[in-house]
Amino acid sequence: EVEPAFLVSLIGPTLETLAVAVLGSALGIAIGAALALPAASVLALPAPGEPGRRGLGLVVHGAARAVLAGLRSIPELVWVPICVVAVGLGPFAGAIALGLHTGGVLGRLYAEALEDAPPAAPRALAAAGAGPVQRFLFALFPLARPTLEAYTLLRFEANLRAATVVGLLGGGGLGLLLSNSLQLGFYARSTTLVAVVWITVGLADWLADRVRREVGREAELIATRE
Repeated sequence: EVEPAFLVSLIGPTLETLAVAVLGSALGIAIGAALALPAASVLALPAPGEPGRRGLGLVVHGAARAVLAGLRSIPELVWVPICVVAVGLGPFAGAIALGLHTGGVLGRLYAEALEDAPPAAPRALAAAGAGPVQRFLFALFPLARPTLEAYTLLRFEANLRAATVVGLLGGGGLGLLLSNSLQLGFYARSTTLVAVVWITVGLADWLADRVRREVGREAELIATRE
């Protein structure tokens, strides 16, 4: 169905779907970043010669890893009914569901990116007496930033597609509208909705690809300086 009035009515649900993806990604980034620091062994465990309790670091490190594993092991489609029960139907439930799962995924990826960063600079800071915070701010984060940005962009692309799927279960946006159209037998409208989702995701992929190329160039520049 391509009636102008119907197409105009899709602007609101489309923006709602984008908002779910953005809010869910932002929540996931916050959760992932907060848990990635203790989940990264280079930060949770004391460096050689650094004062600190290794046993306590192992407990914190293991707990952070366990929480991240629990968050990402539950798919968005399972998180949505839980969030709907907690906050009710609508885009807020969809955003929380995306954020919880995304936090588990990004937290693991962020931690691995920090651990895979070249170790020379963090070791030099540790030898000079720098603590975990200093090593993260002045060595690990600058080295891992291109990789962290790439992971974030990739996850946002996935969340944009997932935002429609969670809408089918009550998460709002185009997904909820598509679910209602299918249940009522409005198949022409359903086809239009699928096309709108395809166009939206395609545009997001195109924009993310351009940003990712810039991130890749920056990563190459950093690598050449090592």
